[in-house]
Amino acid sequence: MTLRTIGRGCAAIAALLIGLCGPAARAADSVGFKFVLDIELGTSVTEGVVPVIGNLFAIREITWFRRVDLSGALHGNHIKVTGDWDGNYMSGECEIVDGQCQITFQTTGIIYSAFISLTVR
Repeated sequence: MTLRTIGRGCAAIAALLIGLCGPAARAADSVGFKFVLDIELGTSVTEGVVPVIGNLFAIREITWFRRVDLSGALHGNHIKVTGDWDGNYMSGECEIVDGQCQITFQTTGIIYSAFISLTVR
């Protein structure tokens, strides 16, 4: 058996494995969101679309006259989001199913509840 024959065999096996594994997962281009924040003053709903750079995205909005800073990371079919609203912190994660997921945040401070619905595009 020559090196050329071995090389062709390895190339054939590699092509077969690539075919069996399917195409690589496509990176997300953007994330659509609907963010709901419930505090003593009432409930605020913010919607939008932000770009994904690498596997990271950031959401920066004004809610109840204060800045919301959320940052998220995509890891395969999971999303983890952490954030801050006026010194009150939020965090959570979810599994993406059919391009969508919803996170009910664990919160601190004066936030009664907060959640976010995400659509990965």
